[in-house]
Amino acid sequence: MRSPSLLTFRMAVPMLALMAAAASAQTTRPSVAAHAAKIQPQMAIVLKEKESRTPAMRKMSQDVIYSLRAWKGRDIRKDLPKLRFENVVRRDGTVEIEMGAKVTPQLLQSLKLLGGVTAGVYPKWDSLNVTLPVRSLEAAAMLTGVKNLKSPGKWMTHTGSVQSQGDKSVQGDILRTAYGLTGEGALVGVISDSMDYLQGSANSGDIPGDRFSPLPGGDGTPGTGEGTAMLEAIYDVAPGTKSVFATGKGGEVAMADRMAYSVNFFGLRTFVDDFQYLDEPAFQDGPIAQTIANIVANGGLVFSAAGNHGSLRSGSSNVWEGDWVGGNNIDYGYGDRPFHQFPTRPTNLMSGDGDLRLQWNDPWGAATNDYDLVTVDGDLNITSVSADDNLLNGLPIERLAGQNGDSALVFRYAGVDRVIRLQYFGGRLETYTDGSSVGHAASASAIGIGAVGAILSPEREFQYGDEPRPDSADGPRRMYYDAQGNQTAPNLTLAGATTVVNPLLMGPDGIATTVPGYTTFFGTSASAAHAAGIAALLKQFAPDANATEIKEAMRLGATDLLIPGWDKDSGHGGISGLGAIKLLMEGRTQGVGGSNFTFYGSSGFDLTLDLGRPAPPNGLTLFLAGAGDLHIIGGHANPVAPGSSTTTVHIGAFSENSTGHATVMVVEDVSNALLAQFEVQKYPALAINGFGLNFSEVVGGARNVTATVGLTQPASPAFYFDIESSNPAAASVPTFSAVSSGQQTKNFVVTSHPVAVDTPVTIRVRKQGTTNPWIERSFTVKAPKPNSCVPNPTSGSAGTGVTYTLKLSGPAPTGG
Repeated sequence: MRSPSLLTFRMAVPMLALMAAAASAQTTRPSVAAHAAKIQPQMAIVLKEKESRTPAMRKMSQDVIYSLRAWKGRDIRKDLPKLRFENVVRRDGTVEIEMGAKVTPQLLQSLKLLGGVTAGVYPKWDSLNVTLPVRSLEAAAMLTGVKNLKSPGKWMTHTGSVQSQGDKSVQGDILRTAYGLTGEGALVGVISDSMDYLQGSANSGDIPGDRFSPLPGGDGTPGTGEGTAMLEAIYDVAPGTKSVFATGKGGEVAMADRMAYSVNFFGLRTFVDDFQYLDEPAFQDGPIAQTIANIVANGGLVFSAAGNHGSLRSGSSNVWEGDWVGGNNIDYGYGDRPFHQFPTRPTNLMSGDGDLRLQWNDPWGAATNDYDLVTVDGDLNITSVSADDNLLNGLPIERLAGQNGDSALVFRYAGVDRVIRLQYFGGRLETYTDGSSVGHAASASAIGIGAVGAILSPEREFQYGDEPRPDSADGPRRMYYDAQGNQTAPNLTLAGATTVVNPLLMGPDGIATTVPGYTTFFGTSASAAHAAGIAALLKQFAPDANATEIKEAMRLGATDLLIPGWDKDSGHGGISGLGAIKLLMEGRTQGVGGSNFTFYGSSGFDLTLDLGRPAPPNGLTLFLAGAGDLHIIGGHANPVAPGSSTTTVHIGAFSENSTGHATVMVVEDVSNALLAQFEVQKYPALAINGFGLNFSEVVGGARNVTATVGLTQPASPAFYFDIESSNPAAASVPTFSAVSSGQQTKNFVVTSHPVAVDTPVTIRVRKQGTTNPWIERSFTVKAPKPNSCVPNPTSGSAGTGVTYTLKLSGPAPTGG
């Protein structure tokens, strides 16, 4: 649908129709000399008009100038009979104007005195929207602080109970059934043209009325209802999310202002839009892109439809972007003016009706070069002109309406060579390049979403080899300046650009909605809506994840379509809900608290798995996988209950006496997310395989015995064993002891006691807590024997008493 102020881009000109139009428009191409001869007198007329403008007119866009001259009675087509231009003067004698100006109370009062009615005032952007009587245009242009006046920028959207078939393409159905996700707790801002047909979608249950709010005064009605179609797609994927709708109409700064207002008023942090202004800067960020950058810098996500502008790969691109190549200079009576030479000729044939835009890489608002744009028919008659005074208005852009079969010519009025970008919105160019995605959707902060047809026969998720739609816009985006107009690129040639990798992801289109005109919803608008729905489910799954983590999970979890990694046609691939879930789990899991474990026998052990965040509404099912001697080592992981962040993993063995090693992985059953990985070494059941005493007999109380317990292998953990003595009165022992972890032997002391007669004693040991057979060793506790009998004194006279001291081999027992 097309009107004087807008272009709704569903599939405005079907691809086959464009190709047919291009074929029918083919004519014999004139030589450069013939071109110059035919164009020279016409361009002299164009330049004469440009040179004759008043100071006020020099600030105006070409369509406003022509309309003003026509109001004054000039026959614009007198010398250019084939010329087309849009008269922007309304029936009531007023003109809608987007004014670039320093907004002050004095300016607003002056505009009011001139009969102006302001519709939007945006001091942050030095911009305002005002409706002025045509008679006041020149006076308004000369007011203090006014830099330029132009007609409102045209815009397009990207389109080309019912359940969206694209839901399966991005695995939204699996995320809902397997994990119980609905998008509960998520809030999504939707920006499109209008909310027409909302009541019908609410009545059918495709949009839940209690989960939707329009921005006050921002529903965009009357319009096409594309916003309603986008909301249906979002709610098909994430029925539990809440949303806020705002129209993108009203101009670039108005759309940027609504986005900022939605952040402040509703707390929105996630947006999706399918809106594009055709005059958005190509080589630096404009107001919308700057607002998106601010939202993202403060923790937000913005999904933008990449556009249905075609691609170099599919042979359907609507853009030519490259270094200026000068053709012959032609003296039109106002000095030499070179024209650009496209690769094969000076002209570039247009297929389909659309809107043509020329930009070059000067800083926005501070252009230092002046380029002009004209279109000609097959006989080289000029059919439209855009020759603004770019040096005065500061805007490096020319704009005009195109027509099927006409060709574009680019002239340099003043200045030096620059990279030029010619883009035909709504149509196609005969000579084209890559990089058709442009504006805020191709900015570094936005997540540009391209389109792949939803897979319907049968319905399935994206797979390698699925191809983008032929009209899905390609990258890369070439940038030269930051938002303030400071040069960031190494140089101002095509090769010197800083490139932005967009589109970033691909979503499904060709889906069903209940909205009239969108019952089959094509284009990157539908794709972007699915991306926002998946993001809402992911936010519910991982409420602790920040915007960067969600974006990276979607980016790295995508399914490669054309080549591994990013490419300019399919980005990082098709959106995969499960791929993103997998990365969100793997990025947060805390594992089982270790990486190496050892056990013996078949008793096994338990580990605690910590997910790092609560499980989703349906909980999680886990399984064990791995490599190595899994036929020996086994186990299981308990399910994770809804809302719980931990569960128990049991590791055991099937054989008591086996030896083996395995790398064990704990895996989530649906996404195959790796939640823990560790090494397990299994040994036969740890046992005592050696027990000895260092003496076979000792004299009780005179000497103790050292007992040594040996194990089959080093203990892990400590190995406890019980100890008993058959006669504690003769030889006592501790009741238990332990082999320390990492050790293989343990000594303990058998304390002997005095006995009256030789006493055999048995010491026995066994693993604590078991009924294993005792391991026994015996020795004898000997009774003491006389060692010596010493007289004192050893000599003496008769009658001297002698004391004899009897010494024993050990202490005498109690009682002697």
